[in-house]
Amino acid sequence: MKKFIAIIISAYSVCAFLSVPVEASETPTFVEKGSKSKSKSKSEIVLSDHDCAKAGPCGETGPKGDFNPVYATLIQETASQGWINDTNITLPLSKKQVAESVTLNATNNSFTLPKGVYTIHFQFAMETGESSVEALRFTDIYLDINGSSQIPLDWVVALDEEGHIQSNDWGYFSGSRAFTLTADSTVKVMLVREATGDVKFVFPDGSLAPDVLKNHPVSISLKRIDEV
Repeated sequence: MKKFIAIIISAYSVCAFLSVPVEASETPTFVEKGSKSKSKSKSEIVLSDHDCAKAGPCGETGPKGDFNPVYATLIQETASQGWINDTNITLPLSKKQVAESVTLNATNNSFTLPKGVYTIHFQFAMETGESSVEALRFTDIYLDINGSSQIPLDWVVALDEEGHIQSNDWGYFSGSRAFTLTADSTVKVMLVREATGDVKFVFPDGSLAPDVLKNHPVSISLKRIDEV
């Protein structure tokens, strides 16, 4: 009789243990809690996989937090005064249309930028007092960094050789670039041409711009997209 009762109790214990809910994908590990008497020891199941719901979010570490925004749109508000005959020309800038953490010096057409990774887009319109567009054939457009280094810009130009809009030939230049500044810097946009000849920054049919056409001879847009 005693053996029969012991068999029933053992079977009941095995069934109770098997009823503990453990997911098939988890591998249980048995851990014995310490005690002075083995007769009083208890066992518990510790799941080997990490429990995200109890221990916090899982997965890869997210991106770093936002950094201080830096951006600007800088313009030459009206046509430049007088004709220019230089082979090296600084793109003129007279006003910050919108800006955050960017300083403009309209006296020397430079602007300051904190260190970081930037995108730039520029555009400008120019006419020449010469009889051909040779005076508008620039060989290089680049960023001058602190007067000591250069970052070439990618650019295209559309030239009007027929003088349909004005009596003088004109051109429209635009371009862009991503670039990196490893330190706070003073920047200028520089233009280089081989031939001389009178040129002027002016939007086509400058007698209407910007009051009617609402456009500007020069515009530069900058935005910091990452830190260094």
